[in-house]
Amino acid sequence: MLFLFALRVVVLIRRQGDVTTLDIYSLVQIGIILLLTFAILFQPYLQSALRAMLRPPGGFFLGIYAIGVLSATWSEIPKLSGFFAYQGLVLFVAAVVFFYQQMLRGNLERAALWMSMVLLLMNVVGHARVHMVGFNLESWHTNSYSAVAAMLAAYCLGELWSARGKLDKRRRRLLKTCLVIALFFLVLGTSGGSNVAFALGVIGALLYSAKRKLKAFAIPLIAVAVVVYLVIPEFLVAVLLPGKTVESVETLTGRTRIWELYWDMFLANPILGVGFGVPERVASLYTTNTHNIVIGIAAALGMFGLTFFLLYLFSLAKRLLGMHSKVGYAGVACAIGVGLVNGMTVGFLTSGSGPAFMAFAIWNAVLVLKPLAVERETREQESRPAEVGPAAWPRTASQRAR
Repeated sequence: MLFLFALRVVVLIRRQGDVTTLDIYSLVQIGIILLLTFAILFQPYLQSALRAMLRPPGGFFLGIYAIGVLSATWSEIPKLSGFFAYQGLVLFVAAVVFFYQQMLRGNLERAALWMSMVLLLMNVVGHARVHMVGFNLESWHTNSYSAVAAMLAAYCLGELWSARGKLDKRRRRLLKTCLVIALFFLVLGTSGGSNVAFALGVIGALLYSAKRKLKAFAIPLIAVAVVVYLVIPEFLVAVLLPGKTVESVETLTGRTRIWELYWDMFLANPILGVGFGVPERVASLYTTNTHNIVIGIAAALGMFGLTFFLLYLFSLAKRLLGMHSKVGYAGVACAIGVGLVNGMTVGFLTSGSGPAFMAFAIWNAVLVLKPLAVERETREQESRPAEVGPAAWPRTASQRAR
């Protein structure tokens, strides 16, 4: 069901038309979400997965979409708000339930990597289908699949650099393969937001590194980037933001003007907002999303939604700081961090559940289940019989006499 939904929203994309139109695409999407709902209800591990998911930060993340469903009662487009929010809620729950099953098989990381890879490749196919791309690099420009690629690359880099001791051969090969593919599509997408987010993800991976030399490299790298931007901003813009100018970067390619519209919308409806997924569809300038997750949540769900988002961020930081030394947390921290930074230019949390949201949901689902996975691995290691060496073997009478 998750694969079918991804196929619908990532590959079988509308070429044009209003997103609120009830056509064959919408009916297929609604049908998949309903089937996914029933499939979740009959999963044997649903109760255990829900218990893990409702703990912070998962519970606060889920709360944003629960409020979104409630926003249908005051939204300017109630059916759209209710469905889009319910869709996000169901997809996150489905991801947690699916990964819970994979965790029990000791396959959590591998499943997350493969799902991200499939999502990335499907997203690339969908982009090619809609935009009729050729060999012209500009036609491949997007902030869609590049956001998925940035999160995937950040996870792989974080895990490769933070490894203490020698990595398992299969795991290292999978991480490196995913990293190379993700970096290729990140560069191909030429998205300024994704490139900057990934650059910060690299710094995060350096700070998580188990090697002191790599960790010590992070601070000078930040200092050099700041100096270069202050002295010769054109150079840094050319490297990180190909095709952009300093002026377009300073206005975020016009996004700052759009944000002013959404901020005015929030000030007019500060408590509840105008409804989940609605701001970008009722503003005087139509856009595909709010291009900022914070302003998007504020305009859509008001202070009510912002409170849950801030609680999510606080509990996220607390979880990651408390478990930073455990296997898998460096990668998850880098991936989610990249997603949040990218969210400053792509408002994927309160729009229709597109590729960026799905990738972000994958890494949040992994984070939710990580404590259980670590606990399970610890129990398995403790239950294994200790290796018996020659010194512990029974000795013969002649050996004892010596």
